[in-house]
Amino acid sequence: MHKQTIFKHQGYMMRSHSETRWAEVMDALGIQWIYEPQLVKTRHGWYLPDFYLPGAGIYLEVKGPKPSQLEIDKARDLQDAAGCPVIFAWGDMRTCGLEVIGGYLTALHQCGAVLFTTHELGSVVREGLGQPYQSRFIRAGIKRPAPSASLMGDILEEVLFRQQDRNEQEQAKAQHHARLNQVRIGECRQQSKAEWALSALLRRSGRSMVAA
Repeated sequence: MHKQTIFKHQGYMMRSHSETRWAEVMDALGIQWIYEPQLVKTRHGWYLPDFYLPGAGIYLEVKGPKPSQLEIDKARDLQDAAGCPVIFAWGDMRTCGLEVIGGYLTALHQCGAVLFTTHELGSVVREGLGQPYQSRFIRAGIKRPAPSASLMGDILEEVLFRQQDRNEQEQAKAQHHARLNQVRIGECRQQSKAEWALSALLRRSGRSMVAA
């Protein structure tokens, strides 16, 4: 059976279905993202972040299950090296009625971490952004089953891609994503309401943790 290793979204060759799902959530909320923006040197070696959100000044790291302590340590190194906050997005996100449940956002701070659920995020979206954004958020949270069959062209592309060695694969991906990212970076746009809300929420959570 063919095992999918490339998950396409807006031309990007993402590494997991989870990454495409969180990208869809950001698209729904009007949050601009850059995929695998650049390597950052940390004490654990070179680190390649999943997403950078320029409008919020945040790195977003996507994990399926809960991030491990090593992954948290690496993200803290990224935070120190880059000077930007890091948020983990993880869990089994899905829509239940008019709520998106099962997904989590863990915001790292110097004194610890703050956990938000997608249910709480939905309340922020509803109260701060309004009904249209809430509807988009709910649609993006729908967990769709994996397709029972892949397009032959996609399978062939993956087979050809795997014939390259690992370094060649990573270099090809980096060059491909750099071209797409350059287009996104060149798009002049104002900070969206969701980007402002996300950065404000992160600042407030950090202050409340310090105060506690």
